[in-house]
Amino acid sequence: MIIIWGSRLCGKVDGVPGVCHIATHFGHLYYIPLIPLKSVIVWGSTPEGEQVSEFHWSLKSILIAWVRTALYLALIPAMAAVFLAVDQKQWEIVPLLLGGLVPVLLYLTYRLPYIGRASAERATVIAETPDLPDHVRQRLVESIKKMYIAQGDVLPPLPDQDHGFHCE
Repeated sequence: MIIIWGSRLCGKVDGVPGVCHIATHFGHLYYIPLIPLKSVIVWGSTPEGEQVSEFHWSLKSILIAWVRTALYLALIPAMAAVFLAVDQKQWEIVPLLLGGLVPVLLYLTYRLPYIGRASAERATVIAETPDLPDHVRQRLVESIKKMYIAQGDVLPPLPDQDHGFHCE
């Protein structure tokens, strides 16, 4: 019997398009994320793996990883219930509702803006991470400025490229 275990990134949340996102390293068994190990900022990818910087625990990332896993596991029996109901011409509402609800919920975990995309405030918190490379921080600050301008809000103090944090 083969046992597949290890660690992998799951729970992609708070993305800043073209710059970075937050994910959590999980200890997994058969690719099912079980134990959160640490949350990171993923800002690049190479053939050897992801380029990451340390980040504090992201409860949102952890919960989204577990919710998505539960929904993926529920997808198979939900679809089976729909196919059986249609095959036997039993138009009961429960299997049809489950069969439609599970894929929609799974889709929403990837597409809802407050899950997948970082707000300007959250992007500012990400930019204040001390060990974030300067070129990533610079791109992040540019994106934050665009977010605030699009919202019509006043820019808060943003991380300084040279010293990490802007002080007044």
